[in-house]
Amino acid sequence: MTKPQKQISLKEIQLKIEQYCAYQDRCKFEVEQKLKSFPLPIEDVYNIIDRLINEKFIDEVRYAQSYTRGSYRHKKWGRNKIKANLIAKKIENQIINIAFNEIDTEEYNLMIFHELNKKWPSIKANSDFDKKNKLIRFGISRGYEFDIISSFLEQQMKD
Repeated sequence: MTKPQKQISLKEIQLKIEQYCAYQDRCKFEVEQKLKSFPLPIEDVYNIIDRLINEKFIDEVRYAQSYTRGSYRHKKWGRNKIKANLIAKKIENQIINIAFNEIDTEEYNLMIFHELNKKWPSIKANSDFDKKNKLIRFGISRGYEFDIISSFLEQQMKD
């Protein structure tokens, strides 16, 4: 026999969601998903979201900037992977472009070269062709742009 679920008031749900948003930046999509886990009518979900936006608990630009900085600096992801994840969270392209201003291009390129340079010696392959392809697949999976990966490979072949 299962326990009956405790009734939770609208005020308690709002407080929980405020805490959820205060803990770390959240986008509208994440908050909507969280709210849908509560037994609420859909109009209450959207009313709570509107209030959270007005009170600056939810700010899509701030979220996208924070997500971009974290993904780039800590996870070492490239723009393509960051963009794909932001799109999956229903962030608009113009907001993504604003968030990408957080990434210094020169620093970004150096980070990619550093990550590829770390990976290069550990790749086991029968030929240079296979080794290049494995590095390209690695870079693409990290979201790095193909032209930056190609520049790295050109430099490797010169050395």
